[in-house]
Amino acid sequence: MATATKSADQSMSAPPKKVYDTQEKILAALAAKEITTEEASDCLDAITKPAAAFSMKVSEKGCVTFRGVPGANVQYGLSLRKESLKHLFTNRVKIEQFVKDNEKEIDKRSAESRAAAKAAKAAAK
Repeated sequence: MATATKSADQSMSAPPKKVYDTQEKILAALAAKEITTEEASDCLDAITKPAAAFSMKVSEKGCVTFRGVPGANVQYGLSLRKESLKHLFTNRVKIEQFVKDNEKEIDKRSAESRAAAKAAKAAAK
């Protein structure tokens, strides 16, 4: 996949792979023959796949489990204990500022992680 991260056998001096995180970038890369049609299709799927419906429940262990959170484990969701939730709520302003300050790096790494996960899944088939 075009956005996969470096594998262990790649040289550390190899240039980083490009991230195609918009339809325009994907189509331009396809037109320039930087990626294959299959890679373009995979990239488009990754950015256009609808998010799962958001839901919450109390787990058997007494945690709040969130489903439909982008990036969370689809099978298990994201589970937090009451103390963790209170801590996050208390620090909401700091968290929002941190995300705002680091938005470009977060988006870049998120795209790379999604691509690496998809490539690993495809390789396992």
